[in-house]
Order: sequence, then structure tokens, then C-alpha cells
Amino acid sequence: MRRSHQALISVYCVICEKESSGAHKCSVCDQFVHAVCGSYSEDSEGFGLTVACNFCVRKNCINTERESAKSGQGQQAQKMVSLFKLRLPAVDIGTNVVVRVPDLDRGRLAPRNVLAVVVDVISSGLYLLGTKEDLLEWLYARNEFTTAHINFIEAHDVPSSSLCLGSASTITSGSKQGFEAATVRGTASI
Repeated sequence: MRRSHQALISVYCVICEKESSGAHKCSVCDQFVHAVCGSYSEDSEGFGLTVACNFCVRKNCINTERESAKSGQGQQAQKMVSLFKLRLPAVDIGTNVVVRVPDLDRGRLAPRNVLAVVVDVISSGLYLLGTKEDLLEWLYARNEFTTAHINFIEAHDVPSSSLCLGSASTITSGSKQGFEAATVRGTASI
């Protein structure tokens, strides 16, 4: 009695790694699987029924959870943006604003805030601000300043040169405090 070449090849289940009859294959990854090592629909039964191995079922569940997490993050982002726009509405060009000066950029006698005017609004929602002295060199987000109740500066009064916020704070205060380089004349004798 001779066995055929196909009868000598052993087929193993992809899940339990035990020998299988080869009657069932995973419908997703096309690997051999026992019927009990996978999941199948209740309406199918018998030899050669459609089975999905537990690896593919778990992978499908993970992908479903990832997609729902991604859509949930998108919904949370939309909710945050809508709440932000309600709390801090957009500011028009020409509106006077108060910009807080960070403590590191401010001298001891310099004011904590700088009065500025909105000169331009960039499409990404950032604002170009200017003072009576110069334009501020950075773009500011809406949460970095508050609106002033009275207009002190007009947008057309702002020069076109740029200045950092710390320097603008020092100039508006009129303070001359700070370190200046001292030059030593002559040589000292000991």
C-alpha cells in the first residue's frame, strides 16, 4: 500500500499548532485552523465551513477599537475648538489688545502688560500685533492676549519695523534700567 505525496504532508492549526485535518481554513489569512480554534457563523456547519481564526478575529476587534478611538479624538477636538471659539471669540483688525509680558522677558520696572493693536489676522488663526513703537516680531494665538475696552492705538499708526515683546515692554515703560557695557579708559595700576 503506497501513500500519496499529499498524505505525507502534515497540516497544522495556526492557533493551537496541533495537527489538523485540513478541513477548515481561515477566511481572512487563508491558514489551516480547527473549527474550535476559530469563530464561525451559526448558520454554517459541517465540513469546509467558513471559519475565521482567533488571530484574525482579535486583529479585526483591535482595528475596530482603533477606528472608534480615532473618530472619538476627532469629535473631542471639534468640541474643544467650538468651546474655545465660544469663550474667546475672534478679534478684528484694529482692535486694541493687552499682551502679558513673560516674567523672564520683563525688567523689574517694566510693566507686566503691553498695549497693542491687531494689525493682521493670518489664515491659521494667528494674530500680528503692533505697538506705537513697532510691530511685535511673533505671531500670537487668541489665548495669549485679552481685548482692551478702549482703543488707544490705531492700526495705521504702527510702524513697519519689528520688535520683541520684552523690548516693547521696556520702551513703553520709559525705563532706562539695565546693564550697559562700560568701557575702561587707561590701565589701572596696582
